[in-house]
Amino acid sequence: MRVPNQSPAVSRRRVFQLAALTALSTALPGISGCTVARTEESTPDPLIKLRDLAARDAQSALAAIPGHPEDAALLTAIAAQRGAHARALDAEVQRVAGPDATATAEEPAADTSDPRGTLQPAPVSVTVLASELSESAEASASATAVLSGYRAGLLAAISANCATHVALLTETPPPPVRAPAGAAETSDADVAALAAALEREHAAIFSYGVTTAFSLPERRAFAAAGAEEHRFRRDLLITLLTAAGGPAPVAAAAYTLPLTVDSPATAAELALVAEGECSAAWRSVAERAESPALRELAVAALAECTLRIAGWRDVLSITPRVDVFPGQPD
Repeated sequence: MRVPNQSPAVSRRRVFQLAALTALSTALPGISGCTVARTEESTPDPLIKLRDLAARDAQSALAAIPGHPEDAALLTAIAAQRGAHARALDAEVQRVAGPDATATAEEPAADTSDPRGTLQPAPVSVTVLASELSESAEASASATAVLSGYRAGLLAAISANCATHVALLTETPPPPVRAPAGAAETSDADVAALAAALEREHAAIFSYGVTTAFSLPERRAFAAAGAEEHRFRRDLLITLLTAAGGPAPVAAAAYTLPLTVDSPATAAELALVAEGECSAAWRSVAERAESPALRELAVAALAECTLRIAGWRDVLSITPRVDVFPGQPD
Protein backbone atom coordinates (compact mmCIF):
# COMPACT_ATOMS: atom_id res chain seq x y z
CA MET A 1 0.00 0.00 0.00
CA ARG A 2 1.34 3.42 -0.98
CA VAL A 3 0.32 6.71 0.56
CA PRO A 4 0.70 10.20 -0.96
CA ASN A 5 3.44 12.11 0.83
CA GLN A 6 3.89 15.81 1.47
CA SER A 7 7.31 15.74 -0.11
CA PRO A 8 8.84 13.64 -2.87
CA ALA A 9 11.04 11.69 -0.46
CA VAL A 10 9.62 8.89 1.69
CA SER A 11 11.09 8.91 5.19
CA ARG A 12 12.42 5.78 6.83
CA ARG A 13 9.90 6.26 9.64
CA ARG A 14 7.04 6.43 7.15
CA VAL A 15 8.18 3.21 5.51
CA PHE A 16 7.97 1.44 8.86
CA GLN A 17 4.50 2.88 9.50
CA LEU A 18 3.22 1.65 6.18
CA ALA A 19 4.80 -1.74 6.75
CA ALA A 20 2.90 -2.01 10.03
CA LEU A 21 -0.37 -1.23 8.32
CA THR A 22 0.33 -3.77 5.56
CA ALA A 23 1.12 -6.49 8.08
CA LEU A 24 -1.95 -5.67 10.09
CA SER A 25 -4.21 -5.86 7.04
CA THR A 26 -3.19 -9.50 6.68
CA ALA A 27 -3.51 -10.37 10.36
CA LEU A 28 -6.78 -8.55 11.01
CA PRO A 29 -9.47 -8.67 8.32
CA GLY A 30 -10.98 -5.32 7.46
CA ILE A 31 -7.82 -3.23 7.66
CA SER A 32 -6.77 -3.75 4.04
CA GLY A 33 -7.31 -0.80 1.79
CA CYS A 34 -6.48 1.86 4.39
CA THR A 35 -5.37 5.03 2.71
CA VAL A 36 -4.12 8.39 3.79
CA ALA A 37 -6.41 11.05 2.40
CA ARG A 38 -5.64 14.74 2.18
CA THR A 39 -6.55 17.66 0.01
CA GLU A 40 -3.98 19.83 -1.69
CA GLU A 41 -4.73 22.85 0.48
CA SER A 42 -5.04 21.05 3.82
CA THR A 43 -2.49 19.84 6.32
CA PRO A 44 -2.37 16.12 7.11
CA ASP A 45 -5.24 14.97 9.28
CA PRO A 46 -4.03 14.50 12.90
CA LEU A 47 -5.97 11.23 13.04
CA ILE A 48 -3.59 9.69 10.48
CA LYS A 49 -0.82 9.38 13.06
CA LEU A 50 -3.23 7.90 15.60
CA ARG A 51 -4.47 5.40 13.04
CA ASP A 52 -0.90 4.33 12.33
CA LEU A 53 -0.26 3.90 16.06
CA ALA A 54 -3.36 1.72 16.31
CA ALA A 55 -2.13 -0.47 13.46
CA ARG A 56 1.29 -0.74 15.10
CA ASP A 57 -0.20 -1.72 18.46
CA ALA A 58 -2.40 -4.38 16.90
CA GLN A 59 0.58 -5.94 15.18
CA SER A 60 2.63 -5.79 18.39
CA ALA A 61 -0.13 -7.47 20.39
CA LEU A 62 -0.22 -10.35 17.91
CA ALA A 63 3.56 -10.62 17.98
CA ALA A 64 3.52 -10.80 21.79
CA ILE A 65 1.24 -13.84 21.97
CA PRO A 66 3.88 -16.58 21.32
CA GLY A 67 6.08 -15.31 24.13
CA HIS A 68 3.21 -14.79 26.57
CA PRO A 69 0.73 -17.64 26.07
CA GLU A 70 -0.72 -17.05 29.54
CA ASP A 71 -1.96 -13.66 28.31
CA ALA A 72 -3.13 -14.89 24.90
CA ALA A 73 -6.79 -13.98 25.47
CA LEU A 74 -5.98 -10.44 26.55
CA LEU A 75 -3.42 -9.93 23.79
CA THR A 76 -5.82 -11.24 21.16
CA ALA A 77 -8.47 -8.80 22.41
CA ILE A 78 -5.99 -5.92 22.29
CA ALA A 79 -5.02 -6.80 18.73
CA ALA A 80 -8.65 -6.99 17.61
CA GLN A 81 -9.65 -3.77 19.36
CA ARG A 82 -6.67 -1.76 18.17
CA GLY A 83 -7.47 -3.04 14.68
CA ALA A 84 -11.01 -1.71 15.14
CA HIS A 85 -9.54 1.62 16.22
CA ALA A 86 -7.42 1.76 13.08
CA ARG A 87 -10.45 1.13 10.90
CA ALA A 88 -12.59 3.71 12.72
CA LEU A 89 -9.87 6.33 12.51
CA ASP A 90 -9.27 5.63 8.85
CA ALA A 91 -12.99 5.94 8.13
CA GLU A 92 -13.08 9.30 9.90
CA VAL A 93 -10.05 10.51 7.97
CA GLN A 94 -11.75 9.58 4.71
CA ARG A 95 -15.05 11.15 5.77
CA VAL A 96 -13.48 14.51 6.54
CA ALA A 97 -11.26 14.45 3.45
CA GLY A 98 -14.30 13.96 1.23
CA PRO A 99 -14.60 12.35 -2.21
CA ASP A 100 -12.26 14.86 -3.87
CA ALA A 101 -9.29 14.03 -1.64
CA THR A 102 -6.18 12.53 -3.19
CA ALA A 103 -5.81 8.96 -2.03
CA THR A 104 -4.19 5.89 -3.50
CA ALA A 105 -3.67 2.34 -2.37
CA GLU A 106 -1.77 -0.46 -3.94
CA GLU A 107 -0.70 -3.93 -3.01
CA PRO A 108 2.80 -4.19 -1.51
CA ALA A 109 5.51 -5.79 -3.57
CA ALA A 110 6.20 -9.45 -2.89
CA ASP A 111 8.84 -10.19 -0.27
CA THR A 112 11.37 -12.22 -2.24
CA SER A 113 13.32 -13.03 0.91
CA ASP A 114 10.35 -15.09 2.15
CA PRO A 115 8.40 -16.21 -0.94
CA ARG A 116 6.23 -18.68 1.01
CA GLY A 117 5.36 -16.21 3.74
CA THR A 118 6.79 -18.44 6.46
CA LEU A 119 8.60 -15.73 8.43
CA GLN A 120 6.93 -14.67 11.67
CA PRO A 121 6.97 -11.11 13.04
CA ALA A 122 9.72 -10.37 15.53
CA PRO A 123 8.64 -11.25 19.08
CA VAL A 124 7.38 -8.37 21.18
CA SER A 125 7.41 -8.34 24.97
CA VAL A 126 4.45 -7.29 27.07
CA THR A 127 6.61 -4.49 28.43
CA VAL A 128 7.18 -3.09 24.95
CA LEU A 129 3.51 -3.45 24.06
CA ALA A 130 2.47 -1.65 27.24
CA SER A 131 4.86 1.17 26.40
CA GLU A 132 3.39 1.47 22.90
CA LEU A 133 -0.17 1.46 24.24
CA SER A 134 0.79 4.12 26.76
CA GLU A 135 2.14 6.27 23.94
CA SER A 136 -1.10 5.79 22.03
CA ALA A 137 -3.21 6.64 25.07
CA GLU A 138 -1.29 9.86 25.64
CA ALA A 139 -1.35 10.84 21.97
CA SER A 140 -5.10 10.27 21.76
CA ALA A 141 -5.69 12.22 24.98
CA SER A 142 -3.61 15.14 23.70
CA ALA A 143 -5.56 15.19 20.44
CA THR A 144 -8.85 15.10 22.36
CA ALA A 145 -7.94 18.37 24.04
CA VAL A 146 -7.58 20.22 20.73
CA LEU A 147 -10.46 18.63 18.82
CA SER A 148 -14.20 18.68 19.46
CA GLY A 149 -17.45 16.91 18.74
CA TYR A 150 -17.48 13.34 17.51
CA ARG A 151 -13.73 13.29 16.98
CA ALA A 152 -13.00 14.32 20.55
CA GLY A 153 -15.36 11.65 21.87
CA LEU A 154 -13.84 8.99 19.62
CA LEU A 155 -10.30 9.80 20.73
CA ALA A 156 -11.30 9.99 24.39
CA ALA A 157 -12.71 6.47 24.08
CA ILE A 158 -9.59 5.18 22.31
CA SER A 159 -7.36 6.76 24.94
CA ALA A 160 -9.38 5.16 27.74
CA ASN A 161 -9.22 1.78 26.02
CA CYS A 162 -5.44 1.95 25.63
CA ALA A 163 -4.87 3.24 29.17
CA THR A 164 -6.99 0.43 30.59
CA HIS A 165 -5.10 -2.21 28.66
CA VAL A 166 -1.83 -0.76 29.95
CA ALA A 167 -3.21 -1.08 33.48
CA LEU A 168 -4.23 -4.70 32.88
CA LEU A 169 -0.85 -5.61 31.39
CA THR A 170 1.25 -3.86 34.04
CA GLU A 171 -1.14 -3.93 37.02
CA THR A 172 -0.57 -0.18 37.29
CA PRO A 173 -3.65 2.07 37.21
CA PRO A 174 -3.75 5.16 35.01
CA PRO A 175 -3.15 8.58 36.60
CA PRO A 176 -6.06 9.59 38.85
CA VAL A 177 -8.52 12.30 37.94
CA ARG A 178 -7.30 15.75 38.95
CA ALA A 179 -8.88 19.17 39.02
CA PRO A 180 -8.28 20.78 35.62
CA ALA A 181 -6.25 23.96 35.43
CA GLY A 182 -8.14 26.92 34.03
CA ALA A 183 -11.43 25.07 33.71
CA ALA A 184 -13.26 27.85 35.58
CA GLU A 185 -13.59 29.63 32.22
CA THR A 186 -16.61 27.64 31.13
CA SER A 187 -19.26 28.13 28.48
CA ASP A 188 -22.94 27.21 28.60
CA ALA A 189 -22.07 24.01 26.71
CA ASP A 190 -19.44 23.17 29.34
CA VAL A 191 -21.90 23.72 32.18
CA ALA A 192 -24.56 21.55 30.56
CA ALA A 193 -22.12 18.69 29.94
CA LEU A 194 -20.74 18.84 33.48
CA ALA A 195 -24.21 18.97 35.00
CA ALA A 196 -25.23 15.84 33.08
CA ALA A 197 -22.09 14.05 34.30
CA LEU A 198 -22.81 15.12 37.88
CA GLU A 199 -26.29 13.59 37.71
CA ARG A 200 -24.77 10.27 36.66
CA GLU A 201 -22.16 10.45 39.42
CA HIS A 202 -24.90 11.02 42.02
CA ALA A 203 -26.74 7.95 40.74
CA ALA A 204 -23.56 5.86 40.69
CA ILE A 205 -22.81 6.67 44.33
CA PHE A 206 -26.29 5.46 45.29
CA SER A 207 -25.84 2.30 43.23
CA TYR A 208 -22.49 1.58 44.85
CA GLY A 209 -24.11 1.74 48.26
CA VAL A 210 -26.37 -1.11 47.20
CA THR A 211 -23.51 -2.96 45.49
CA THR A 212 -21.33 -2.80 48.58
CA ALA A 213 -24.14 -4.11 50.80
CA PHE A 214 -24.63 -7.21 48.65
CA SER A 215 -20.99 -7.86 47.72
CA LEU A 216 -18.94 -10.68 49.14
CA PRO A 217 -16.54 -9.57 51.91
CA GLU A 218 -13.50 -10.00 49.66
CA ARG A 219 -15.00 -7.66 47.06
CA ARG A 220 -16.11 -4.86 49.35
CA ALA A 221 -12.76 -3.09 49.23
CA PHE A 222 -12.98 -3.01 45.44
CA ALA A 223 -16.54 -1.69 45.63
CA ALA A 224 -15.52 0.91 48.21
CA ALA A 225 -12.69 2.11 45.98
CA GLY A 226 -15.13 2.52 43.10
CA ALA A 227 -17.52 4.50 45.28
CA GLU A 228 -14.67 6.75 46.38
CA GLU A 229 -13.78 7.52 42.75
CA HIS A 230 -17.36 8.59 42.11
CA ARG A 231 -17.47 10.72 45.25
CA PHE A 232 -14.26 12.48 44.23
CA ARG A 233 -15.60 13.22 40.77
CA ARG A 234 -18.93 14.34 42.23
CA ASP A 235 -17.19 16.82 44.52
CA LEU A 236 -14.98 18.04 41.70
CA LEU A 237 -17.97 18.58 39.42
CA ILE A 238 -19.80 20.52 42.11
CA THR A 239 -16.73 22.72 42.56
CA LEU A 240 -16.41 23.35 38.83
CA LEU A 241 -20.10 24.11 38.36
CA THR A 242 -20.16 26.42 41.36
CA ALA A 243 -17.11 28.29 40.08
CA ALA A 244 -18.78 28.63 36.69
CA GLY A 245 -21.91 30.09 38.26
CA GLY A 246 -24.04 27.28 36.92
CA PRO A 247 -26.53 25.13 38.80
CA ALA A 248 -25.11 21.96 40.32
CA PRO A 249 -27.80 19.24 40.38
CA VAL A 250 -28.32 17.77 43.82
CA ALA A 251 -28.61 14.07 44.50
CA ALA A 252 -32.04 12.52 44.72
CA ALA A 253 -33.10 10.87 47.95
CA ALA A 254 -33.21 7.54 46.12
CA TYR A 255 -32.87 6.19 42.61
CA THR A 256 -34.80 3.49 40.79
CA LEU A 257 -32.40 0.64 40.18
CA PRO A 258 -32.23 -0.88 36.68
CA LEU A 259 -32.32 -4.42 38.07
CA THR A 260 -33.21 -6.35 41.18
CA VAL A 261 -30.17 -6.73 43.42
CA ASP A 262 -30.35 -9.75 45.70
CA SER A 263 -26.97 -11.45 45.36
CA PRO A 264 -23.26 -10.71 44.89
CA ALA A 265 -23.64 -11.36 41.15
CA THR A 266 -26.49 -8.88 40.68
CA ALA A 267 -24.61 -6.41 42.86
CA ALA A 268 -21.70 -6.58 40.43
CA GLU A 269 -24.10 -6.20 37.52
CA LEU A 270 -25.49 -3.03 39.10
CA ALA A 271 -22.00 -1.60 39.43
CA LEU A 272 -21.40 -2.36 35.75
CA VAL A 273 -24.53 -0.45 34.78
CA ALA A 274 -23.51 2.53 36.92
CA GLU A 275 -20.01 2.60 35.44
CA GLY A 276 -21.40 2.30 31.93
CA GLU A 277 -23.72 5.26 32.46
CA CYS A 278 -20.89 7.36 33.87
CA SER A 279 -18.67 6.34 30.94
CA ALA A 280 -21.28 7.58 28.50
CA ALA A 281 -21.64 10.84 30.44
CA TRP A 282 -17.90 11.52 30.44
CA ARG A 283 -17.55 10.69 26.77
CA SER A 284 -20.35 13.21 26.22
CA VAL A 285 -18.30 15.79 28.14
CA ALA A 286 -15.39 15.14 25.78
CA GLU A 287 -17.67 15.69 22.80
CA ARG A 288 -19.67 18.68 24.06
CA ALA A 289 -17.23 20.67 26.21
CA GLU A 290 -15.61 23.70 24.63
CA SER A 291 -12.83 23.92 27.21
CA PRO A 292 -9.70 21.86 26.40
CA ALA A 293 -9.09 21.44 30.13
CA LEU A 294 -12.52 19.90 30.57
CA ARG A 295 -11.95 17.54 27.65
CA GLU A 296 -8.73 16.41 29.34
CA LEU A 297 -10.71 15.84 32.54
CA ALA A 298 -13.23 13.79 30.58
CA VAL A 299 -10.49 11.53 29.19
CA ALA A 300 -9.13 10.81 32.68
CA ALA A 301 -12.60 10.16 34.12
CA LEU A 302 -13.52 7.88 31.22
CA ALA A 303 -10.31 5.90 31.76
CA GLU A 304 -11.15 5.42 35.45
CA CYS A 305 -14.63 4.17 34.60
CA THR A 306 -13.28 1.85 31.90
CA LEU A 307 -10.78 0.25 34.28
CA ARG A 308 -13.46 -0.19 36.94
CA ILE A 309 -15.69 -1.86 34.33
CA ALA A 310 -12.84 -4.24 33.50
CA GLY A 311 -12.63 -5.19 37.18
CA TRP A 312 -16.35 -5.90 37.51
CA ARG A 313 -16.37 -7.88 34.27
CA ASP A 314 -13.56 -9.99 35.69
CA VAL A 315 -15.72 -10.66 38.74
CA LEU A 316 -18.55 -11.78 36.46
CA SER A 317 -16.24 -13.65 34.03
CA ILE A 318 -17.33 -11.44 31.13
CA THR A 319 -15.08 -11.04 28.12
CA PRO A 320 -13.74 -8.91 26.68
CA ARG A 321 -13.04 -6.97 29.83
CA VAL A 322 -12.59 -3.69 27.97
CA ASP A 323 -15.03 -2.07 25.57
CA VAL A 324 -13.65 -1.29 22.13
CA PHE A 325 -14.99 2.27 22.36
CA PRO A 326 -15.73 3.04 26.03
CA GLY A 327 -18.73 5.26 26.61
CA GLN A 328 -20.16 4.72 23.14
CA PRO A 329 -23.97 4.61 23.18
CA ASP A 330 -25.48 1.23 22.29
